[in-house]
Amino acid sequence: MARYDGAIVCNGVGSATISAETYQRYFRDYACSQPYPLTARSTLTNSPKVRVTSASICEDRISINLSPANVTGYLEVFLDGPNGSVKLAFRNQAGGDTREYFYTRNLPTQEFTKIRVTWRVNNITGTGTLDYRMKVLGDYEQSCYNTPSEGDFSGATFRAGTATSACVWSARDFISGFLFEVSENGSGVDIGGTPIQLEGFCGINGGTSPPATSPAYCSERYGCKRFRRPANILTECAVPPQVDRTLARGPQSVLGCNDAVFVDGIGCRVVEDGGSRVRANQLDNYKGVGEAACNTWGNSFKKTVKLF
Repeated sequence: MARYDGAIVCNGVGSATISAETYQRYFRDYACSQPYPLTARSTLTNSPKVRVTSASICEDRISINLSPANVTGYLEVFLDGPNGSVKLAFRNQAGGDTREYFYTRNLPTQEFTKIRVTWRVNNITGTGTLDYRMKVLGDYEQSCYNTPSEGDFSGATFRAGTATSACVWSARDFISGFLFEVSENGSGVDIGGTPIQLEGFCGINGGTSPPATSPAYCSERYGCKRFRRPANILTECAVPPQVDRTLARGPQSVLGCNDAVFVDGIGCRVVEDGGSRVRANQLDNYKGVGEAACNTWGNSFKKTVKLF
């Protein structure tokens, strides 16, 4: 009896029936019988292969590989979540590498957990998936905030108390309007270019009490405040604010410190600050020091997505 091995190479997509026939002689008592034919038959199916290789909503990119490369089929791209699926794209697509987009502004307000891609060639469908969790929060107002600069103010001055990080007290003349903004925002940069912040340690948490020669700046809205000078300006989340990164959320927001978000038309940002006057469906974008930082900013509502 002889055995032959071989290989079948499938270059396309579809099904085929493979038949093979051979002859075998039986030996009994040293005598050969007549040849007896053996037939094998099998149906092989070559399915299209789909791989979702990577995705980034920050880059508005879903990277897909389709094989084999020498065929064309019908491509569909979905976002799947616990509340249903959304179809992002459908088209005829040749094999190879291709890119799809998230079309963020068209997405409904819901959570998604997976990207799913199907590719149908010759009525045979291949499927690929990639775990990708995000939650569309809806249209949030995008506003702008800055670190106040004393150089943007004029008018009456006030001699306000200041303390160093070692609780060494002194006093300095500041423009009153600037001190009001520092009271509201928590920090600022004075006319000499030195960062200052609201003082919340000396005389409260074990530091030395301020002398009478270091008076507090008082306002009806924010009470009486003194200031740390110089200061390392930190946000409510205890990190330095960064232009085109830091967002401030309001006290009623579903977002918290260090939450990453994508804002359609703006990009990926991180919640690193808070503002008492920021509404629940609003995000304040940090743009730097001084009023000029926000001069060209126009508030608008944009689709906002929380990333995980």
